[in-house]
Formats: sequence, structure tokens, C-alpha cells
Amino acid sequence: MRSLVRRSSAVVAAAALACGLLAPPAQAIHDGYDAPFQHFRFMVSLRFAEAPAEHFCGGTLIAPDVVLTAAHCVAGIPEGGLVAVVGTDTDRWDRARPVPVVAHRVPAEFDLSVDNRADIAVVRLASRQHSPTVRLAHREPRPGERVVTAGWGYTDAPPGYGTAPDSLRAAGLVVDRDGACGTDVMWNPPSYGPTSICAAGGPVVNYGDSGGPLLVRAEHGGYRQVGVVSLFSDVPGKRYAAFTSVAVQSRWVDQAVRSLR
Repeated sequence: MRSLVRRSSAVVAAAALACGLLAPPAQAIHDGYDAPFQHFRFMVSLRFAEAPAEHFCGGTLIAPDVVLTAAHCVAGIPEGGLVAVVGTDTDRWDRARPVPVVAHRVPAEFDLSVDNRADIAVVRLASRQHSPTVRLAHREPRPGERVVTAGWGYTDAPPGYGTAPDSLRAAGLVVDRDGACGTDVMWNPPSYGPTSICAAGGPVVNYGDSGGPLLVRAEHGGYRQVGVVSLFSDVPGKRYAAFTSVAVQSRWVDQAVRSLR
């Protein structure tokens, strides 16, 4: 059971990607499907400024110049160390112009040595983008509710690496009771935080999906974001993923976005 970019190994792996020591993040979500990108134009690919062609984490555009992602994707990265590609799928990445990230915020209580609580972050882009934004939900999904996640992570069964993605991938999951992630799965550090959303299903998120969204269908079409990709379980027969709850962190998100202005 792992963080999708576990901080102890994430920085090493990400640095290796930046230096070309590893293959670039590959086909997304294991056992997922090709996502119709026109419905996911709020998706963001985060990259290191030193390796702007290499995706390492996902995110979502929640305001024209603000991206929501996971704290473990950006914590410890110096100012000027990140760029973003917004609203573009892999077939156009070679022509996309990365947007500099000018600042980011991570909750003070974020500490992966304890658990994945507060694994959420906001980043400010150097310029306003014209891609659609995704609206954040004010409630958590209920156990049994169907949800969707999307990303450009590896398609191999986790923890695995593969080849470069052909397109954004998505997967349908079902929200499970907290106990399924909190007690049924023996997480290695970082452990499952008590305010996470637990989801299970045949597909599972993998390395490179970190920071991407957990989504529910909106009443009048489109999606609302209820979570941020944080952890996955790689134990055979226990395909669980943990997502940071947007509703639980909504006050912090509002304050952090204001602090970026």
C-alpha cells in the first residue's frame, strides 16, 4: 500500500524522471478506459521546470489561474520548480506551452510520516487559462455511490511502470465504508487518514495519477470534484484507493486560494 508518489520515494523517482533515468509516466489508471477528453478539459499535468516534457502528477483547474493537486506532489519543491500543461491531452503535449507555477500552498498539518490527512495543495499559475474549470463539491460521496477518477498514471498493475500514455484514462469506482480502507487494508507508511474517502473497484490508480480528481456526476451534466488522488493499495485482491476529501478541506482550500492572490 503506497502513496502514489510516496514522499520518501517520490522525490527520488520524480528527480529520476527529470533527469531521464526512468521512462516517462505511462498509460494511465490500471484497468481504466480511454477518457473522452472533451469532458475532462479541466485536467492539468504537473511537471518539473527542469523537465517540462515529463508528466509526474495530475491536478485540476479550479479557477482560471489556480490548480488543485495533492500535497505530496508539490511539498518541498522550491519556487520556480514547477510548470503545468492545462486542458491538453497527450496527443498535443508536444505542442503545448507549459505554464510556470509562481506559488503553491500546502496545509501545515500535512505529514506523510503519520498518514495522508491533508494531502491537498493549491498552486497558482503565472497566467489565467481559458480551459473550463471544475466545481468543487460541498458534500462527501456516500458509501455505495459511484464515482470517477482520471489521470495519466501507469496502466500496469501497481506498483508498476509502463510506456507513455496514448490518452487520458478514467475509471469508475464505488465509494466504500471508511473501515474498508482504514482497517481491512494494512497500509504501509503513510497510513490511511481518518478524513479520506475510500474507494474500491476493479480499476486502480497508480503512480502518476497523484493529484488528479475523484469526481461525481453533477445534476445538470458534467462533474463535481469530491476528492484528490492520494494513496493506493497494491495488495492482490485489495484494490483500494484513498482520496483526500474536498469537502473536509474546503475551508483550507478557500483560505489558501485567497493567500495566493
